Order: sequence, then structure tokens, then C-alpha cells
Amino acid sequence: MQGQSLLRTVACVSSVWVASHQCVRVVFCLLHSTYLPIMSRVLASSRQLLARAAAGRVSAAVPRRALTLSAATSRVARSAPVSRMGALSAQAMQRVAVRHLNLHEYQSKALMAKYNVRVQKGEVASSPEEAQQVAERLLKAGAKELVIKAQVHAGGRGKGHFTNGFKGGVKITTDPKAIKEYASKMIGSSLITAQTGPEGQPCKQVRSGATLTNFLTARSSASSSAFLRRVCLLDEH
Repeated sequence: MQGQSLLRTVACVSSVWVASHQCVRVVFCLLHSTYLPIMSRVLASSRQLLARAAAGRVSAAVPRRALTLSAATSRVARSAPVSRMGALSAQAMQRVAVRHLNLHEYQSKALMAKYNVRVQKGEVASSPEEAQQVAERLLKAGAKELVIKAQVHAGGRGKGHFTNGFKGGVKITTDPKAIKEYASKMIGSSLITAQTGPEGQPCKQVRSGATLTNFLTARSSASSSAFLRRVCLLDEH
């Protein structure tokens, strides 16, 4: 009797083990057949996007999406070499930094003035004589100090220098004749700054205007006036 009972127990345990093994196999097959095709398609899509980004046939927004897909799928499927993926990512990121909007200072200030934003008075000039005329009109209107700025698509103009040897794309004075002299050295030459490269940016126009000092009230201190004058020279535009 004990032998028969032992045999029944072994038979039951064997049946349970076989049944559980079959269940595990079924679950594994279901997962394999369901998720493997999905991950394969995601990986294939990310590779196509990276290839198109490297070839330059997509816009600047697509490489970012390609990099996101690549980062998400590379942890699941390690089929692509790391060095190649890194090279493609670097090329894609270089294409993202594209500047599509360029405004000169006089254009941006005209837009702000159009919508009632207070800006320094001034006008753009294409010749030294025109710059002097603008300066004379500003002095008659009550300006205490004048500034002339080279109009180029680059920052750091006050610390730059021109290809003709003239230093500084921002000059402050109170004499309209000095404005004319500065304009004659700026217009027609190229301004080299930290943002332009060695070739510089051609200066075809200048903006003759009033400095920030003209915004000060009668109660403003001399230190505030000197600070605003330095801000104007630093040229943060």
C-alpha cells in the first residue's frame, strides 16, 4: 500500500511539473511572437531616420526624433555598432544649430517702437553725410550724447575691429562731425568680432542715435550715467 501511495505522489508531481513547463513555453512563445516584430520595426525606423539625417535630406527637427528613437531602442537591441551610431548622432546634432532669423539693430528697434516699446531715438544711415544729418537732428531734439553703431549680424561690435584698421564698431560722441568721420571708416569695410570669424561681416549701414544716457532723469546719479554709457559700449545687441 505504501508503494502504491508513493507512486501516486510521484505521478502527481510529474504531471504538475510538465504542465507548468508547458505553460512557461506558451507564455514565452506569445511574448516572442508579439513584441519581437514591434521592436524590430522600431529599430528599423530609427536606422532609416538616422541615415536620412546624415544624408541631409530631413529638416533640423527630424534628427532629434531619430536620436530619441535610437536611444530608446539601443538598450533593447544592440545590433548597431556604437562608434557608427555616435558618428551619426554628432552629424545630426550639427545640423540642428541653424539660424533662420537675422535682424539688424535698427530693424529690431523699429519693430519695438511700432508696438509702443520705448527705445533710443535714432535712424539708419547709408552714408557718412546721412549719419551726420541724423546726429544734428537728434541734438536739436534734445539728445545729450550720440552713439554710432555698425549694422552687422554679429555681437561684440564694440570690441571688434574693421579690416581697414579702424577699431570699434560702436562709438560715443557729442559732435556730429565725429559721427560723420566714424561712419566714413565703418561703411564699406568689414567688421571682425568674436562671432564673425576672421573674414568679418560687411558693414553697409550704420545707426546714428542717442545713447542710454538720454533716458536718465534729472535725479539720476553720475554713477548711473557712467554705467549706462558702459552698457552702450559693450553692445549687447
